[in-house]
Amino acid sequence: MSRRVLSDILASMGIKLTPRELEELRQELWSTFGLSGGHGDCAALESMWSDPEVKLMIQDFIAAWLKRRRRPVEQEAHAALTYA
Repeated sequence: MSRRVLSDILASMGIKLTPRELEELRQELWSTFGLSGGHGDCAALESMWSDPEVKLMIQDFIAAWLKRRRRPVEQEAHAALTYA
């Protein structure tokens, strides 16, 4: 259920991730925002998302996470093109 809520949040931001990326983001998001992975996390995430300040923090976290994740891939692609 919490994956669905996170997927809905990402969709509202126009972001599509692979299942592996979704799971990695979920784990880091839960750890950062103090969610335990229990039954109440789905409701807690929805509640957090409805708070404008926390929503902005979550969006910023996701954007930074994507930037960290995608930068090494872009650098590897650039290096492959440069040395090919």
